[in-house]
Amino acid sequence: CFIDGCNRRATTIEHRRGRKGFADEWARDNKISLYIDVRFFAPCCFEHNQELENNPELSKKYQLSKIHGGKKTSK
Repeated sequence: CFIDGCNRRATTIEHRRGRKGFADEWARDNKISLYIDVRFFAPCCFEHNQELENNPELSKKYQLSKIHGGKKTSK
């Protein structure tokens, strides 16, 4: 798991830049949406994946969503 101090095995991925849209022109041109853009995947244990969805402070610390206006988009 990519969360500091967590030693659990990653069983999920965190979409660090959200899941909707495209990261840049290269991704748009190649039809690689954020949902499948591995450049913004982070290995995550299930527990932290859930906590990132529900804990704004933890999410602020680890998400890259501030790049696109501070809002992490979901499915």
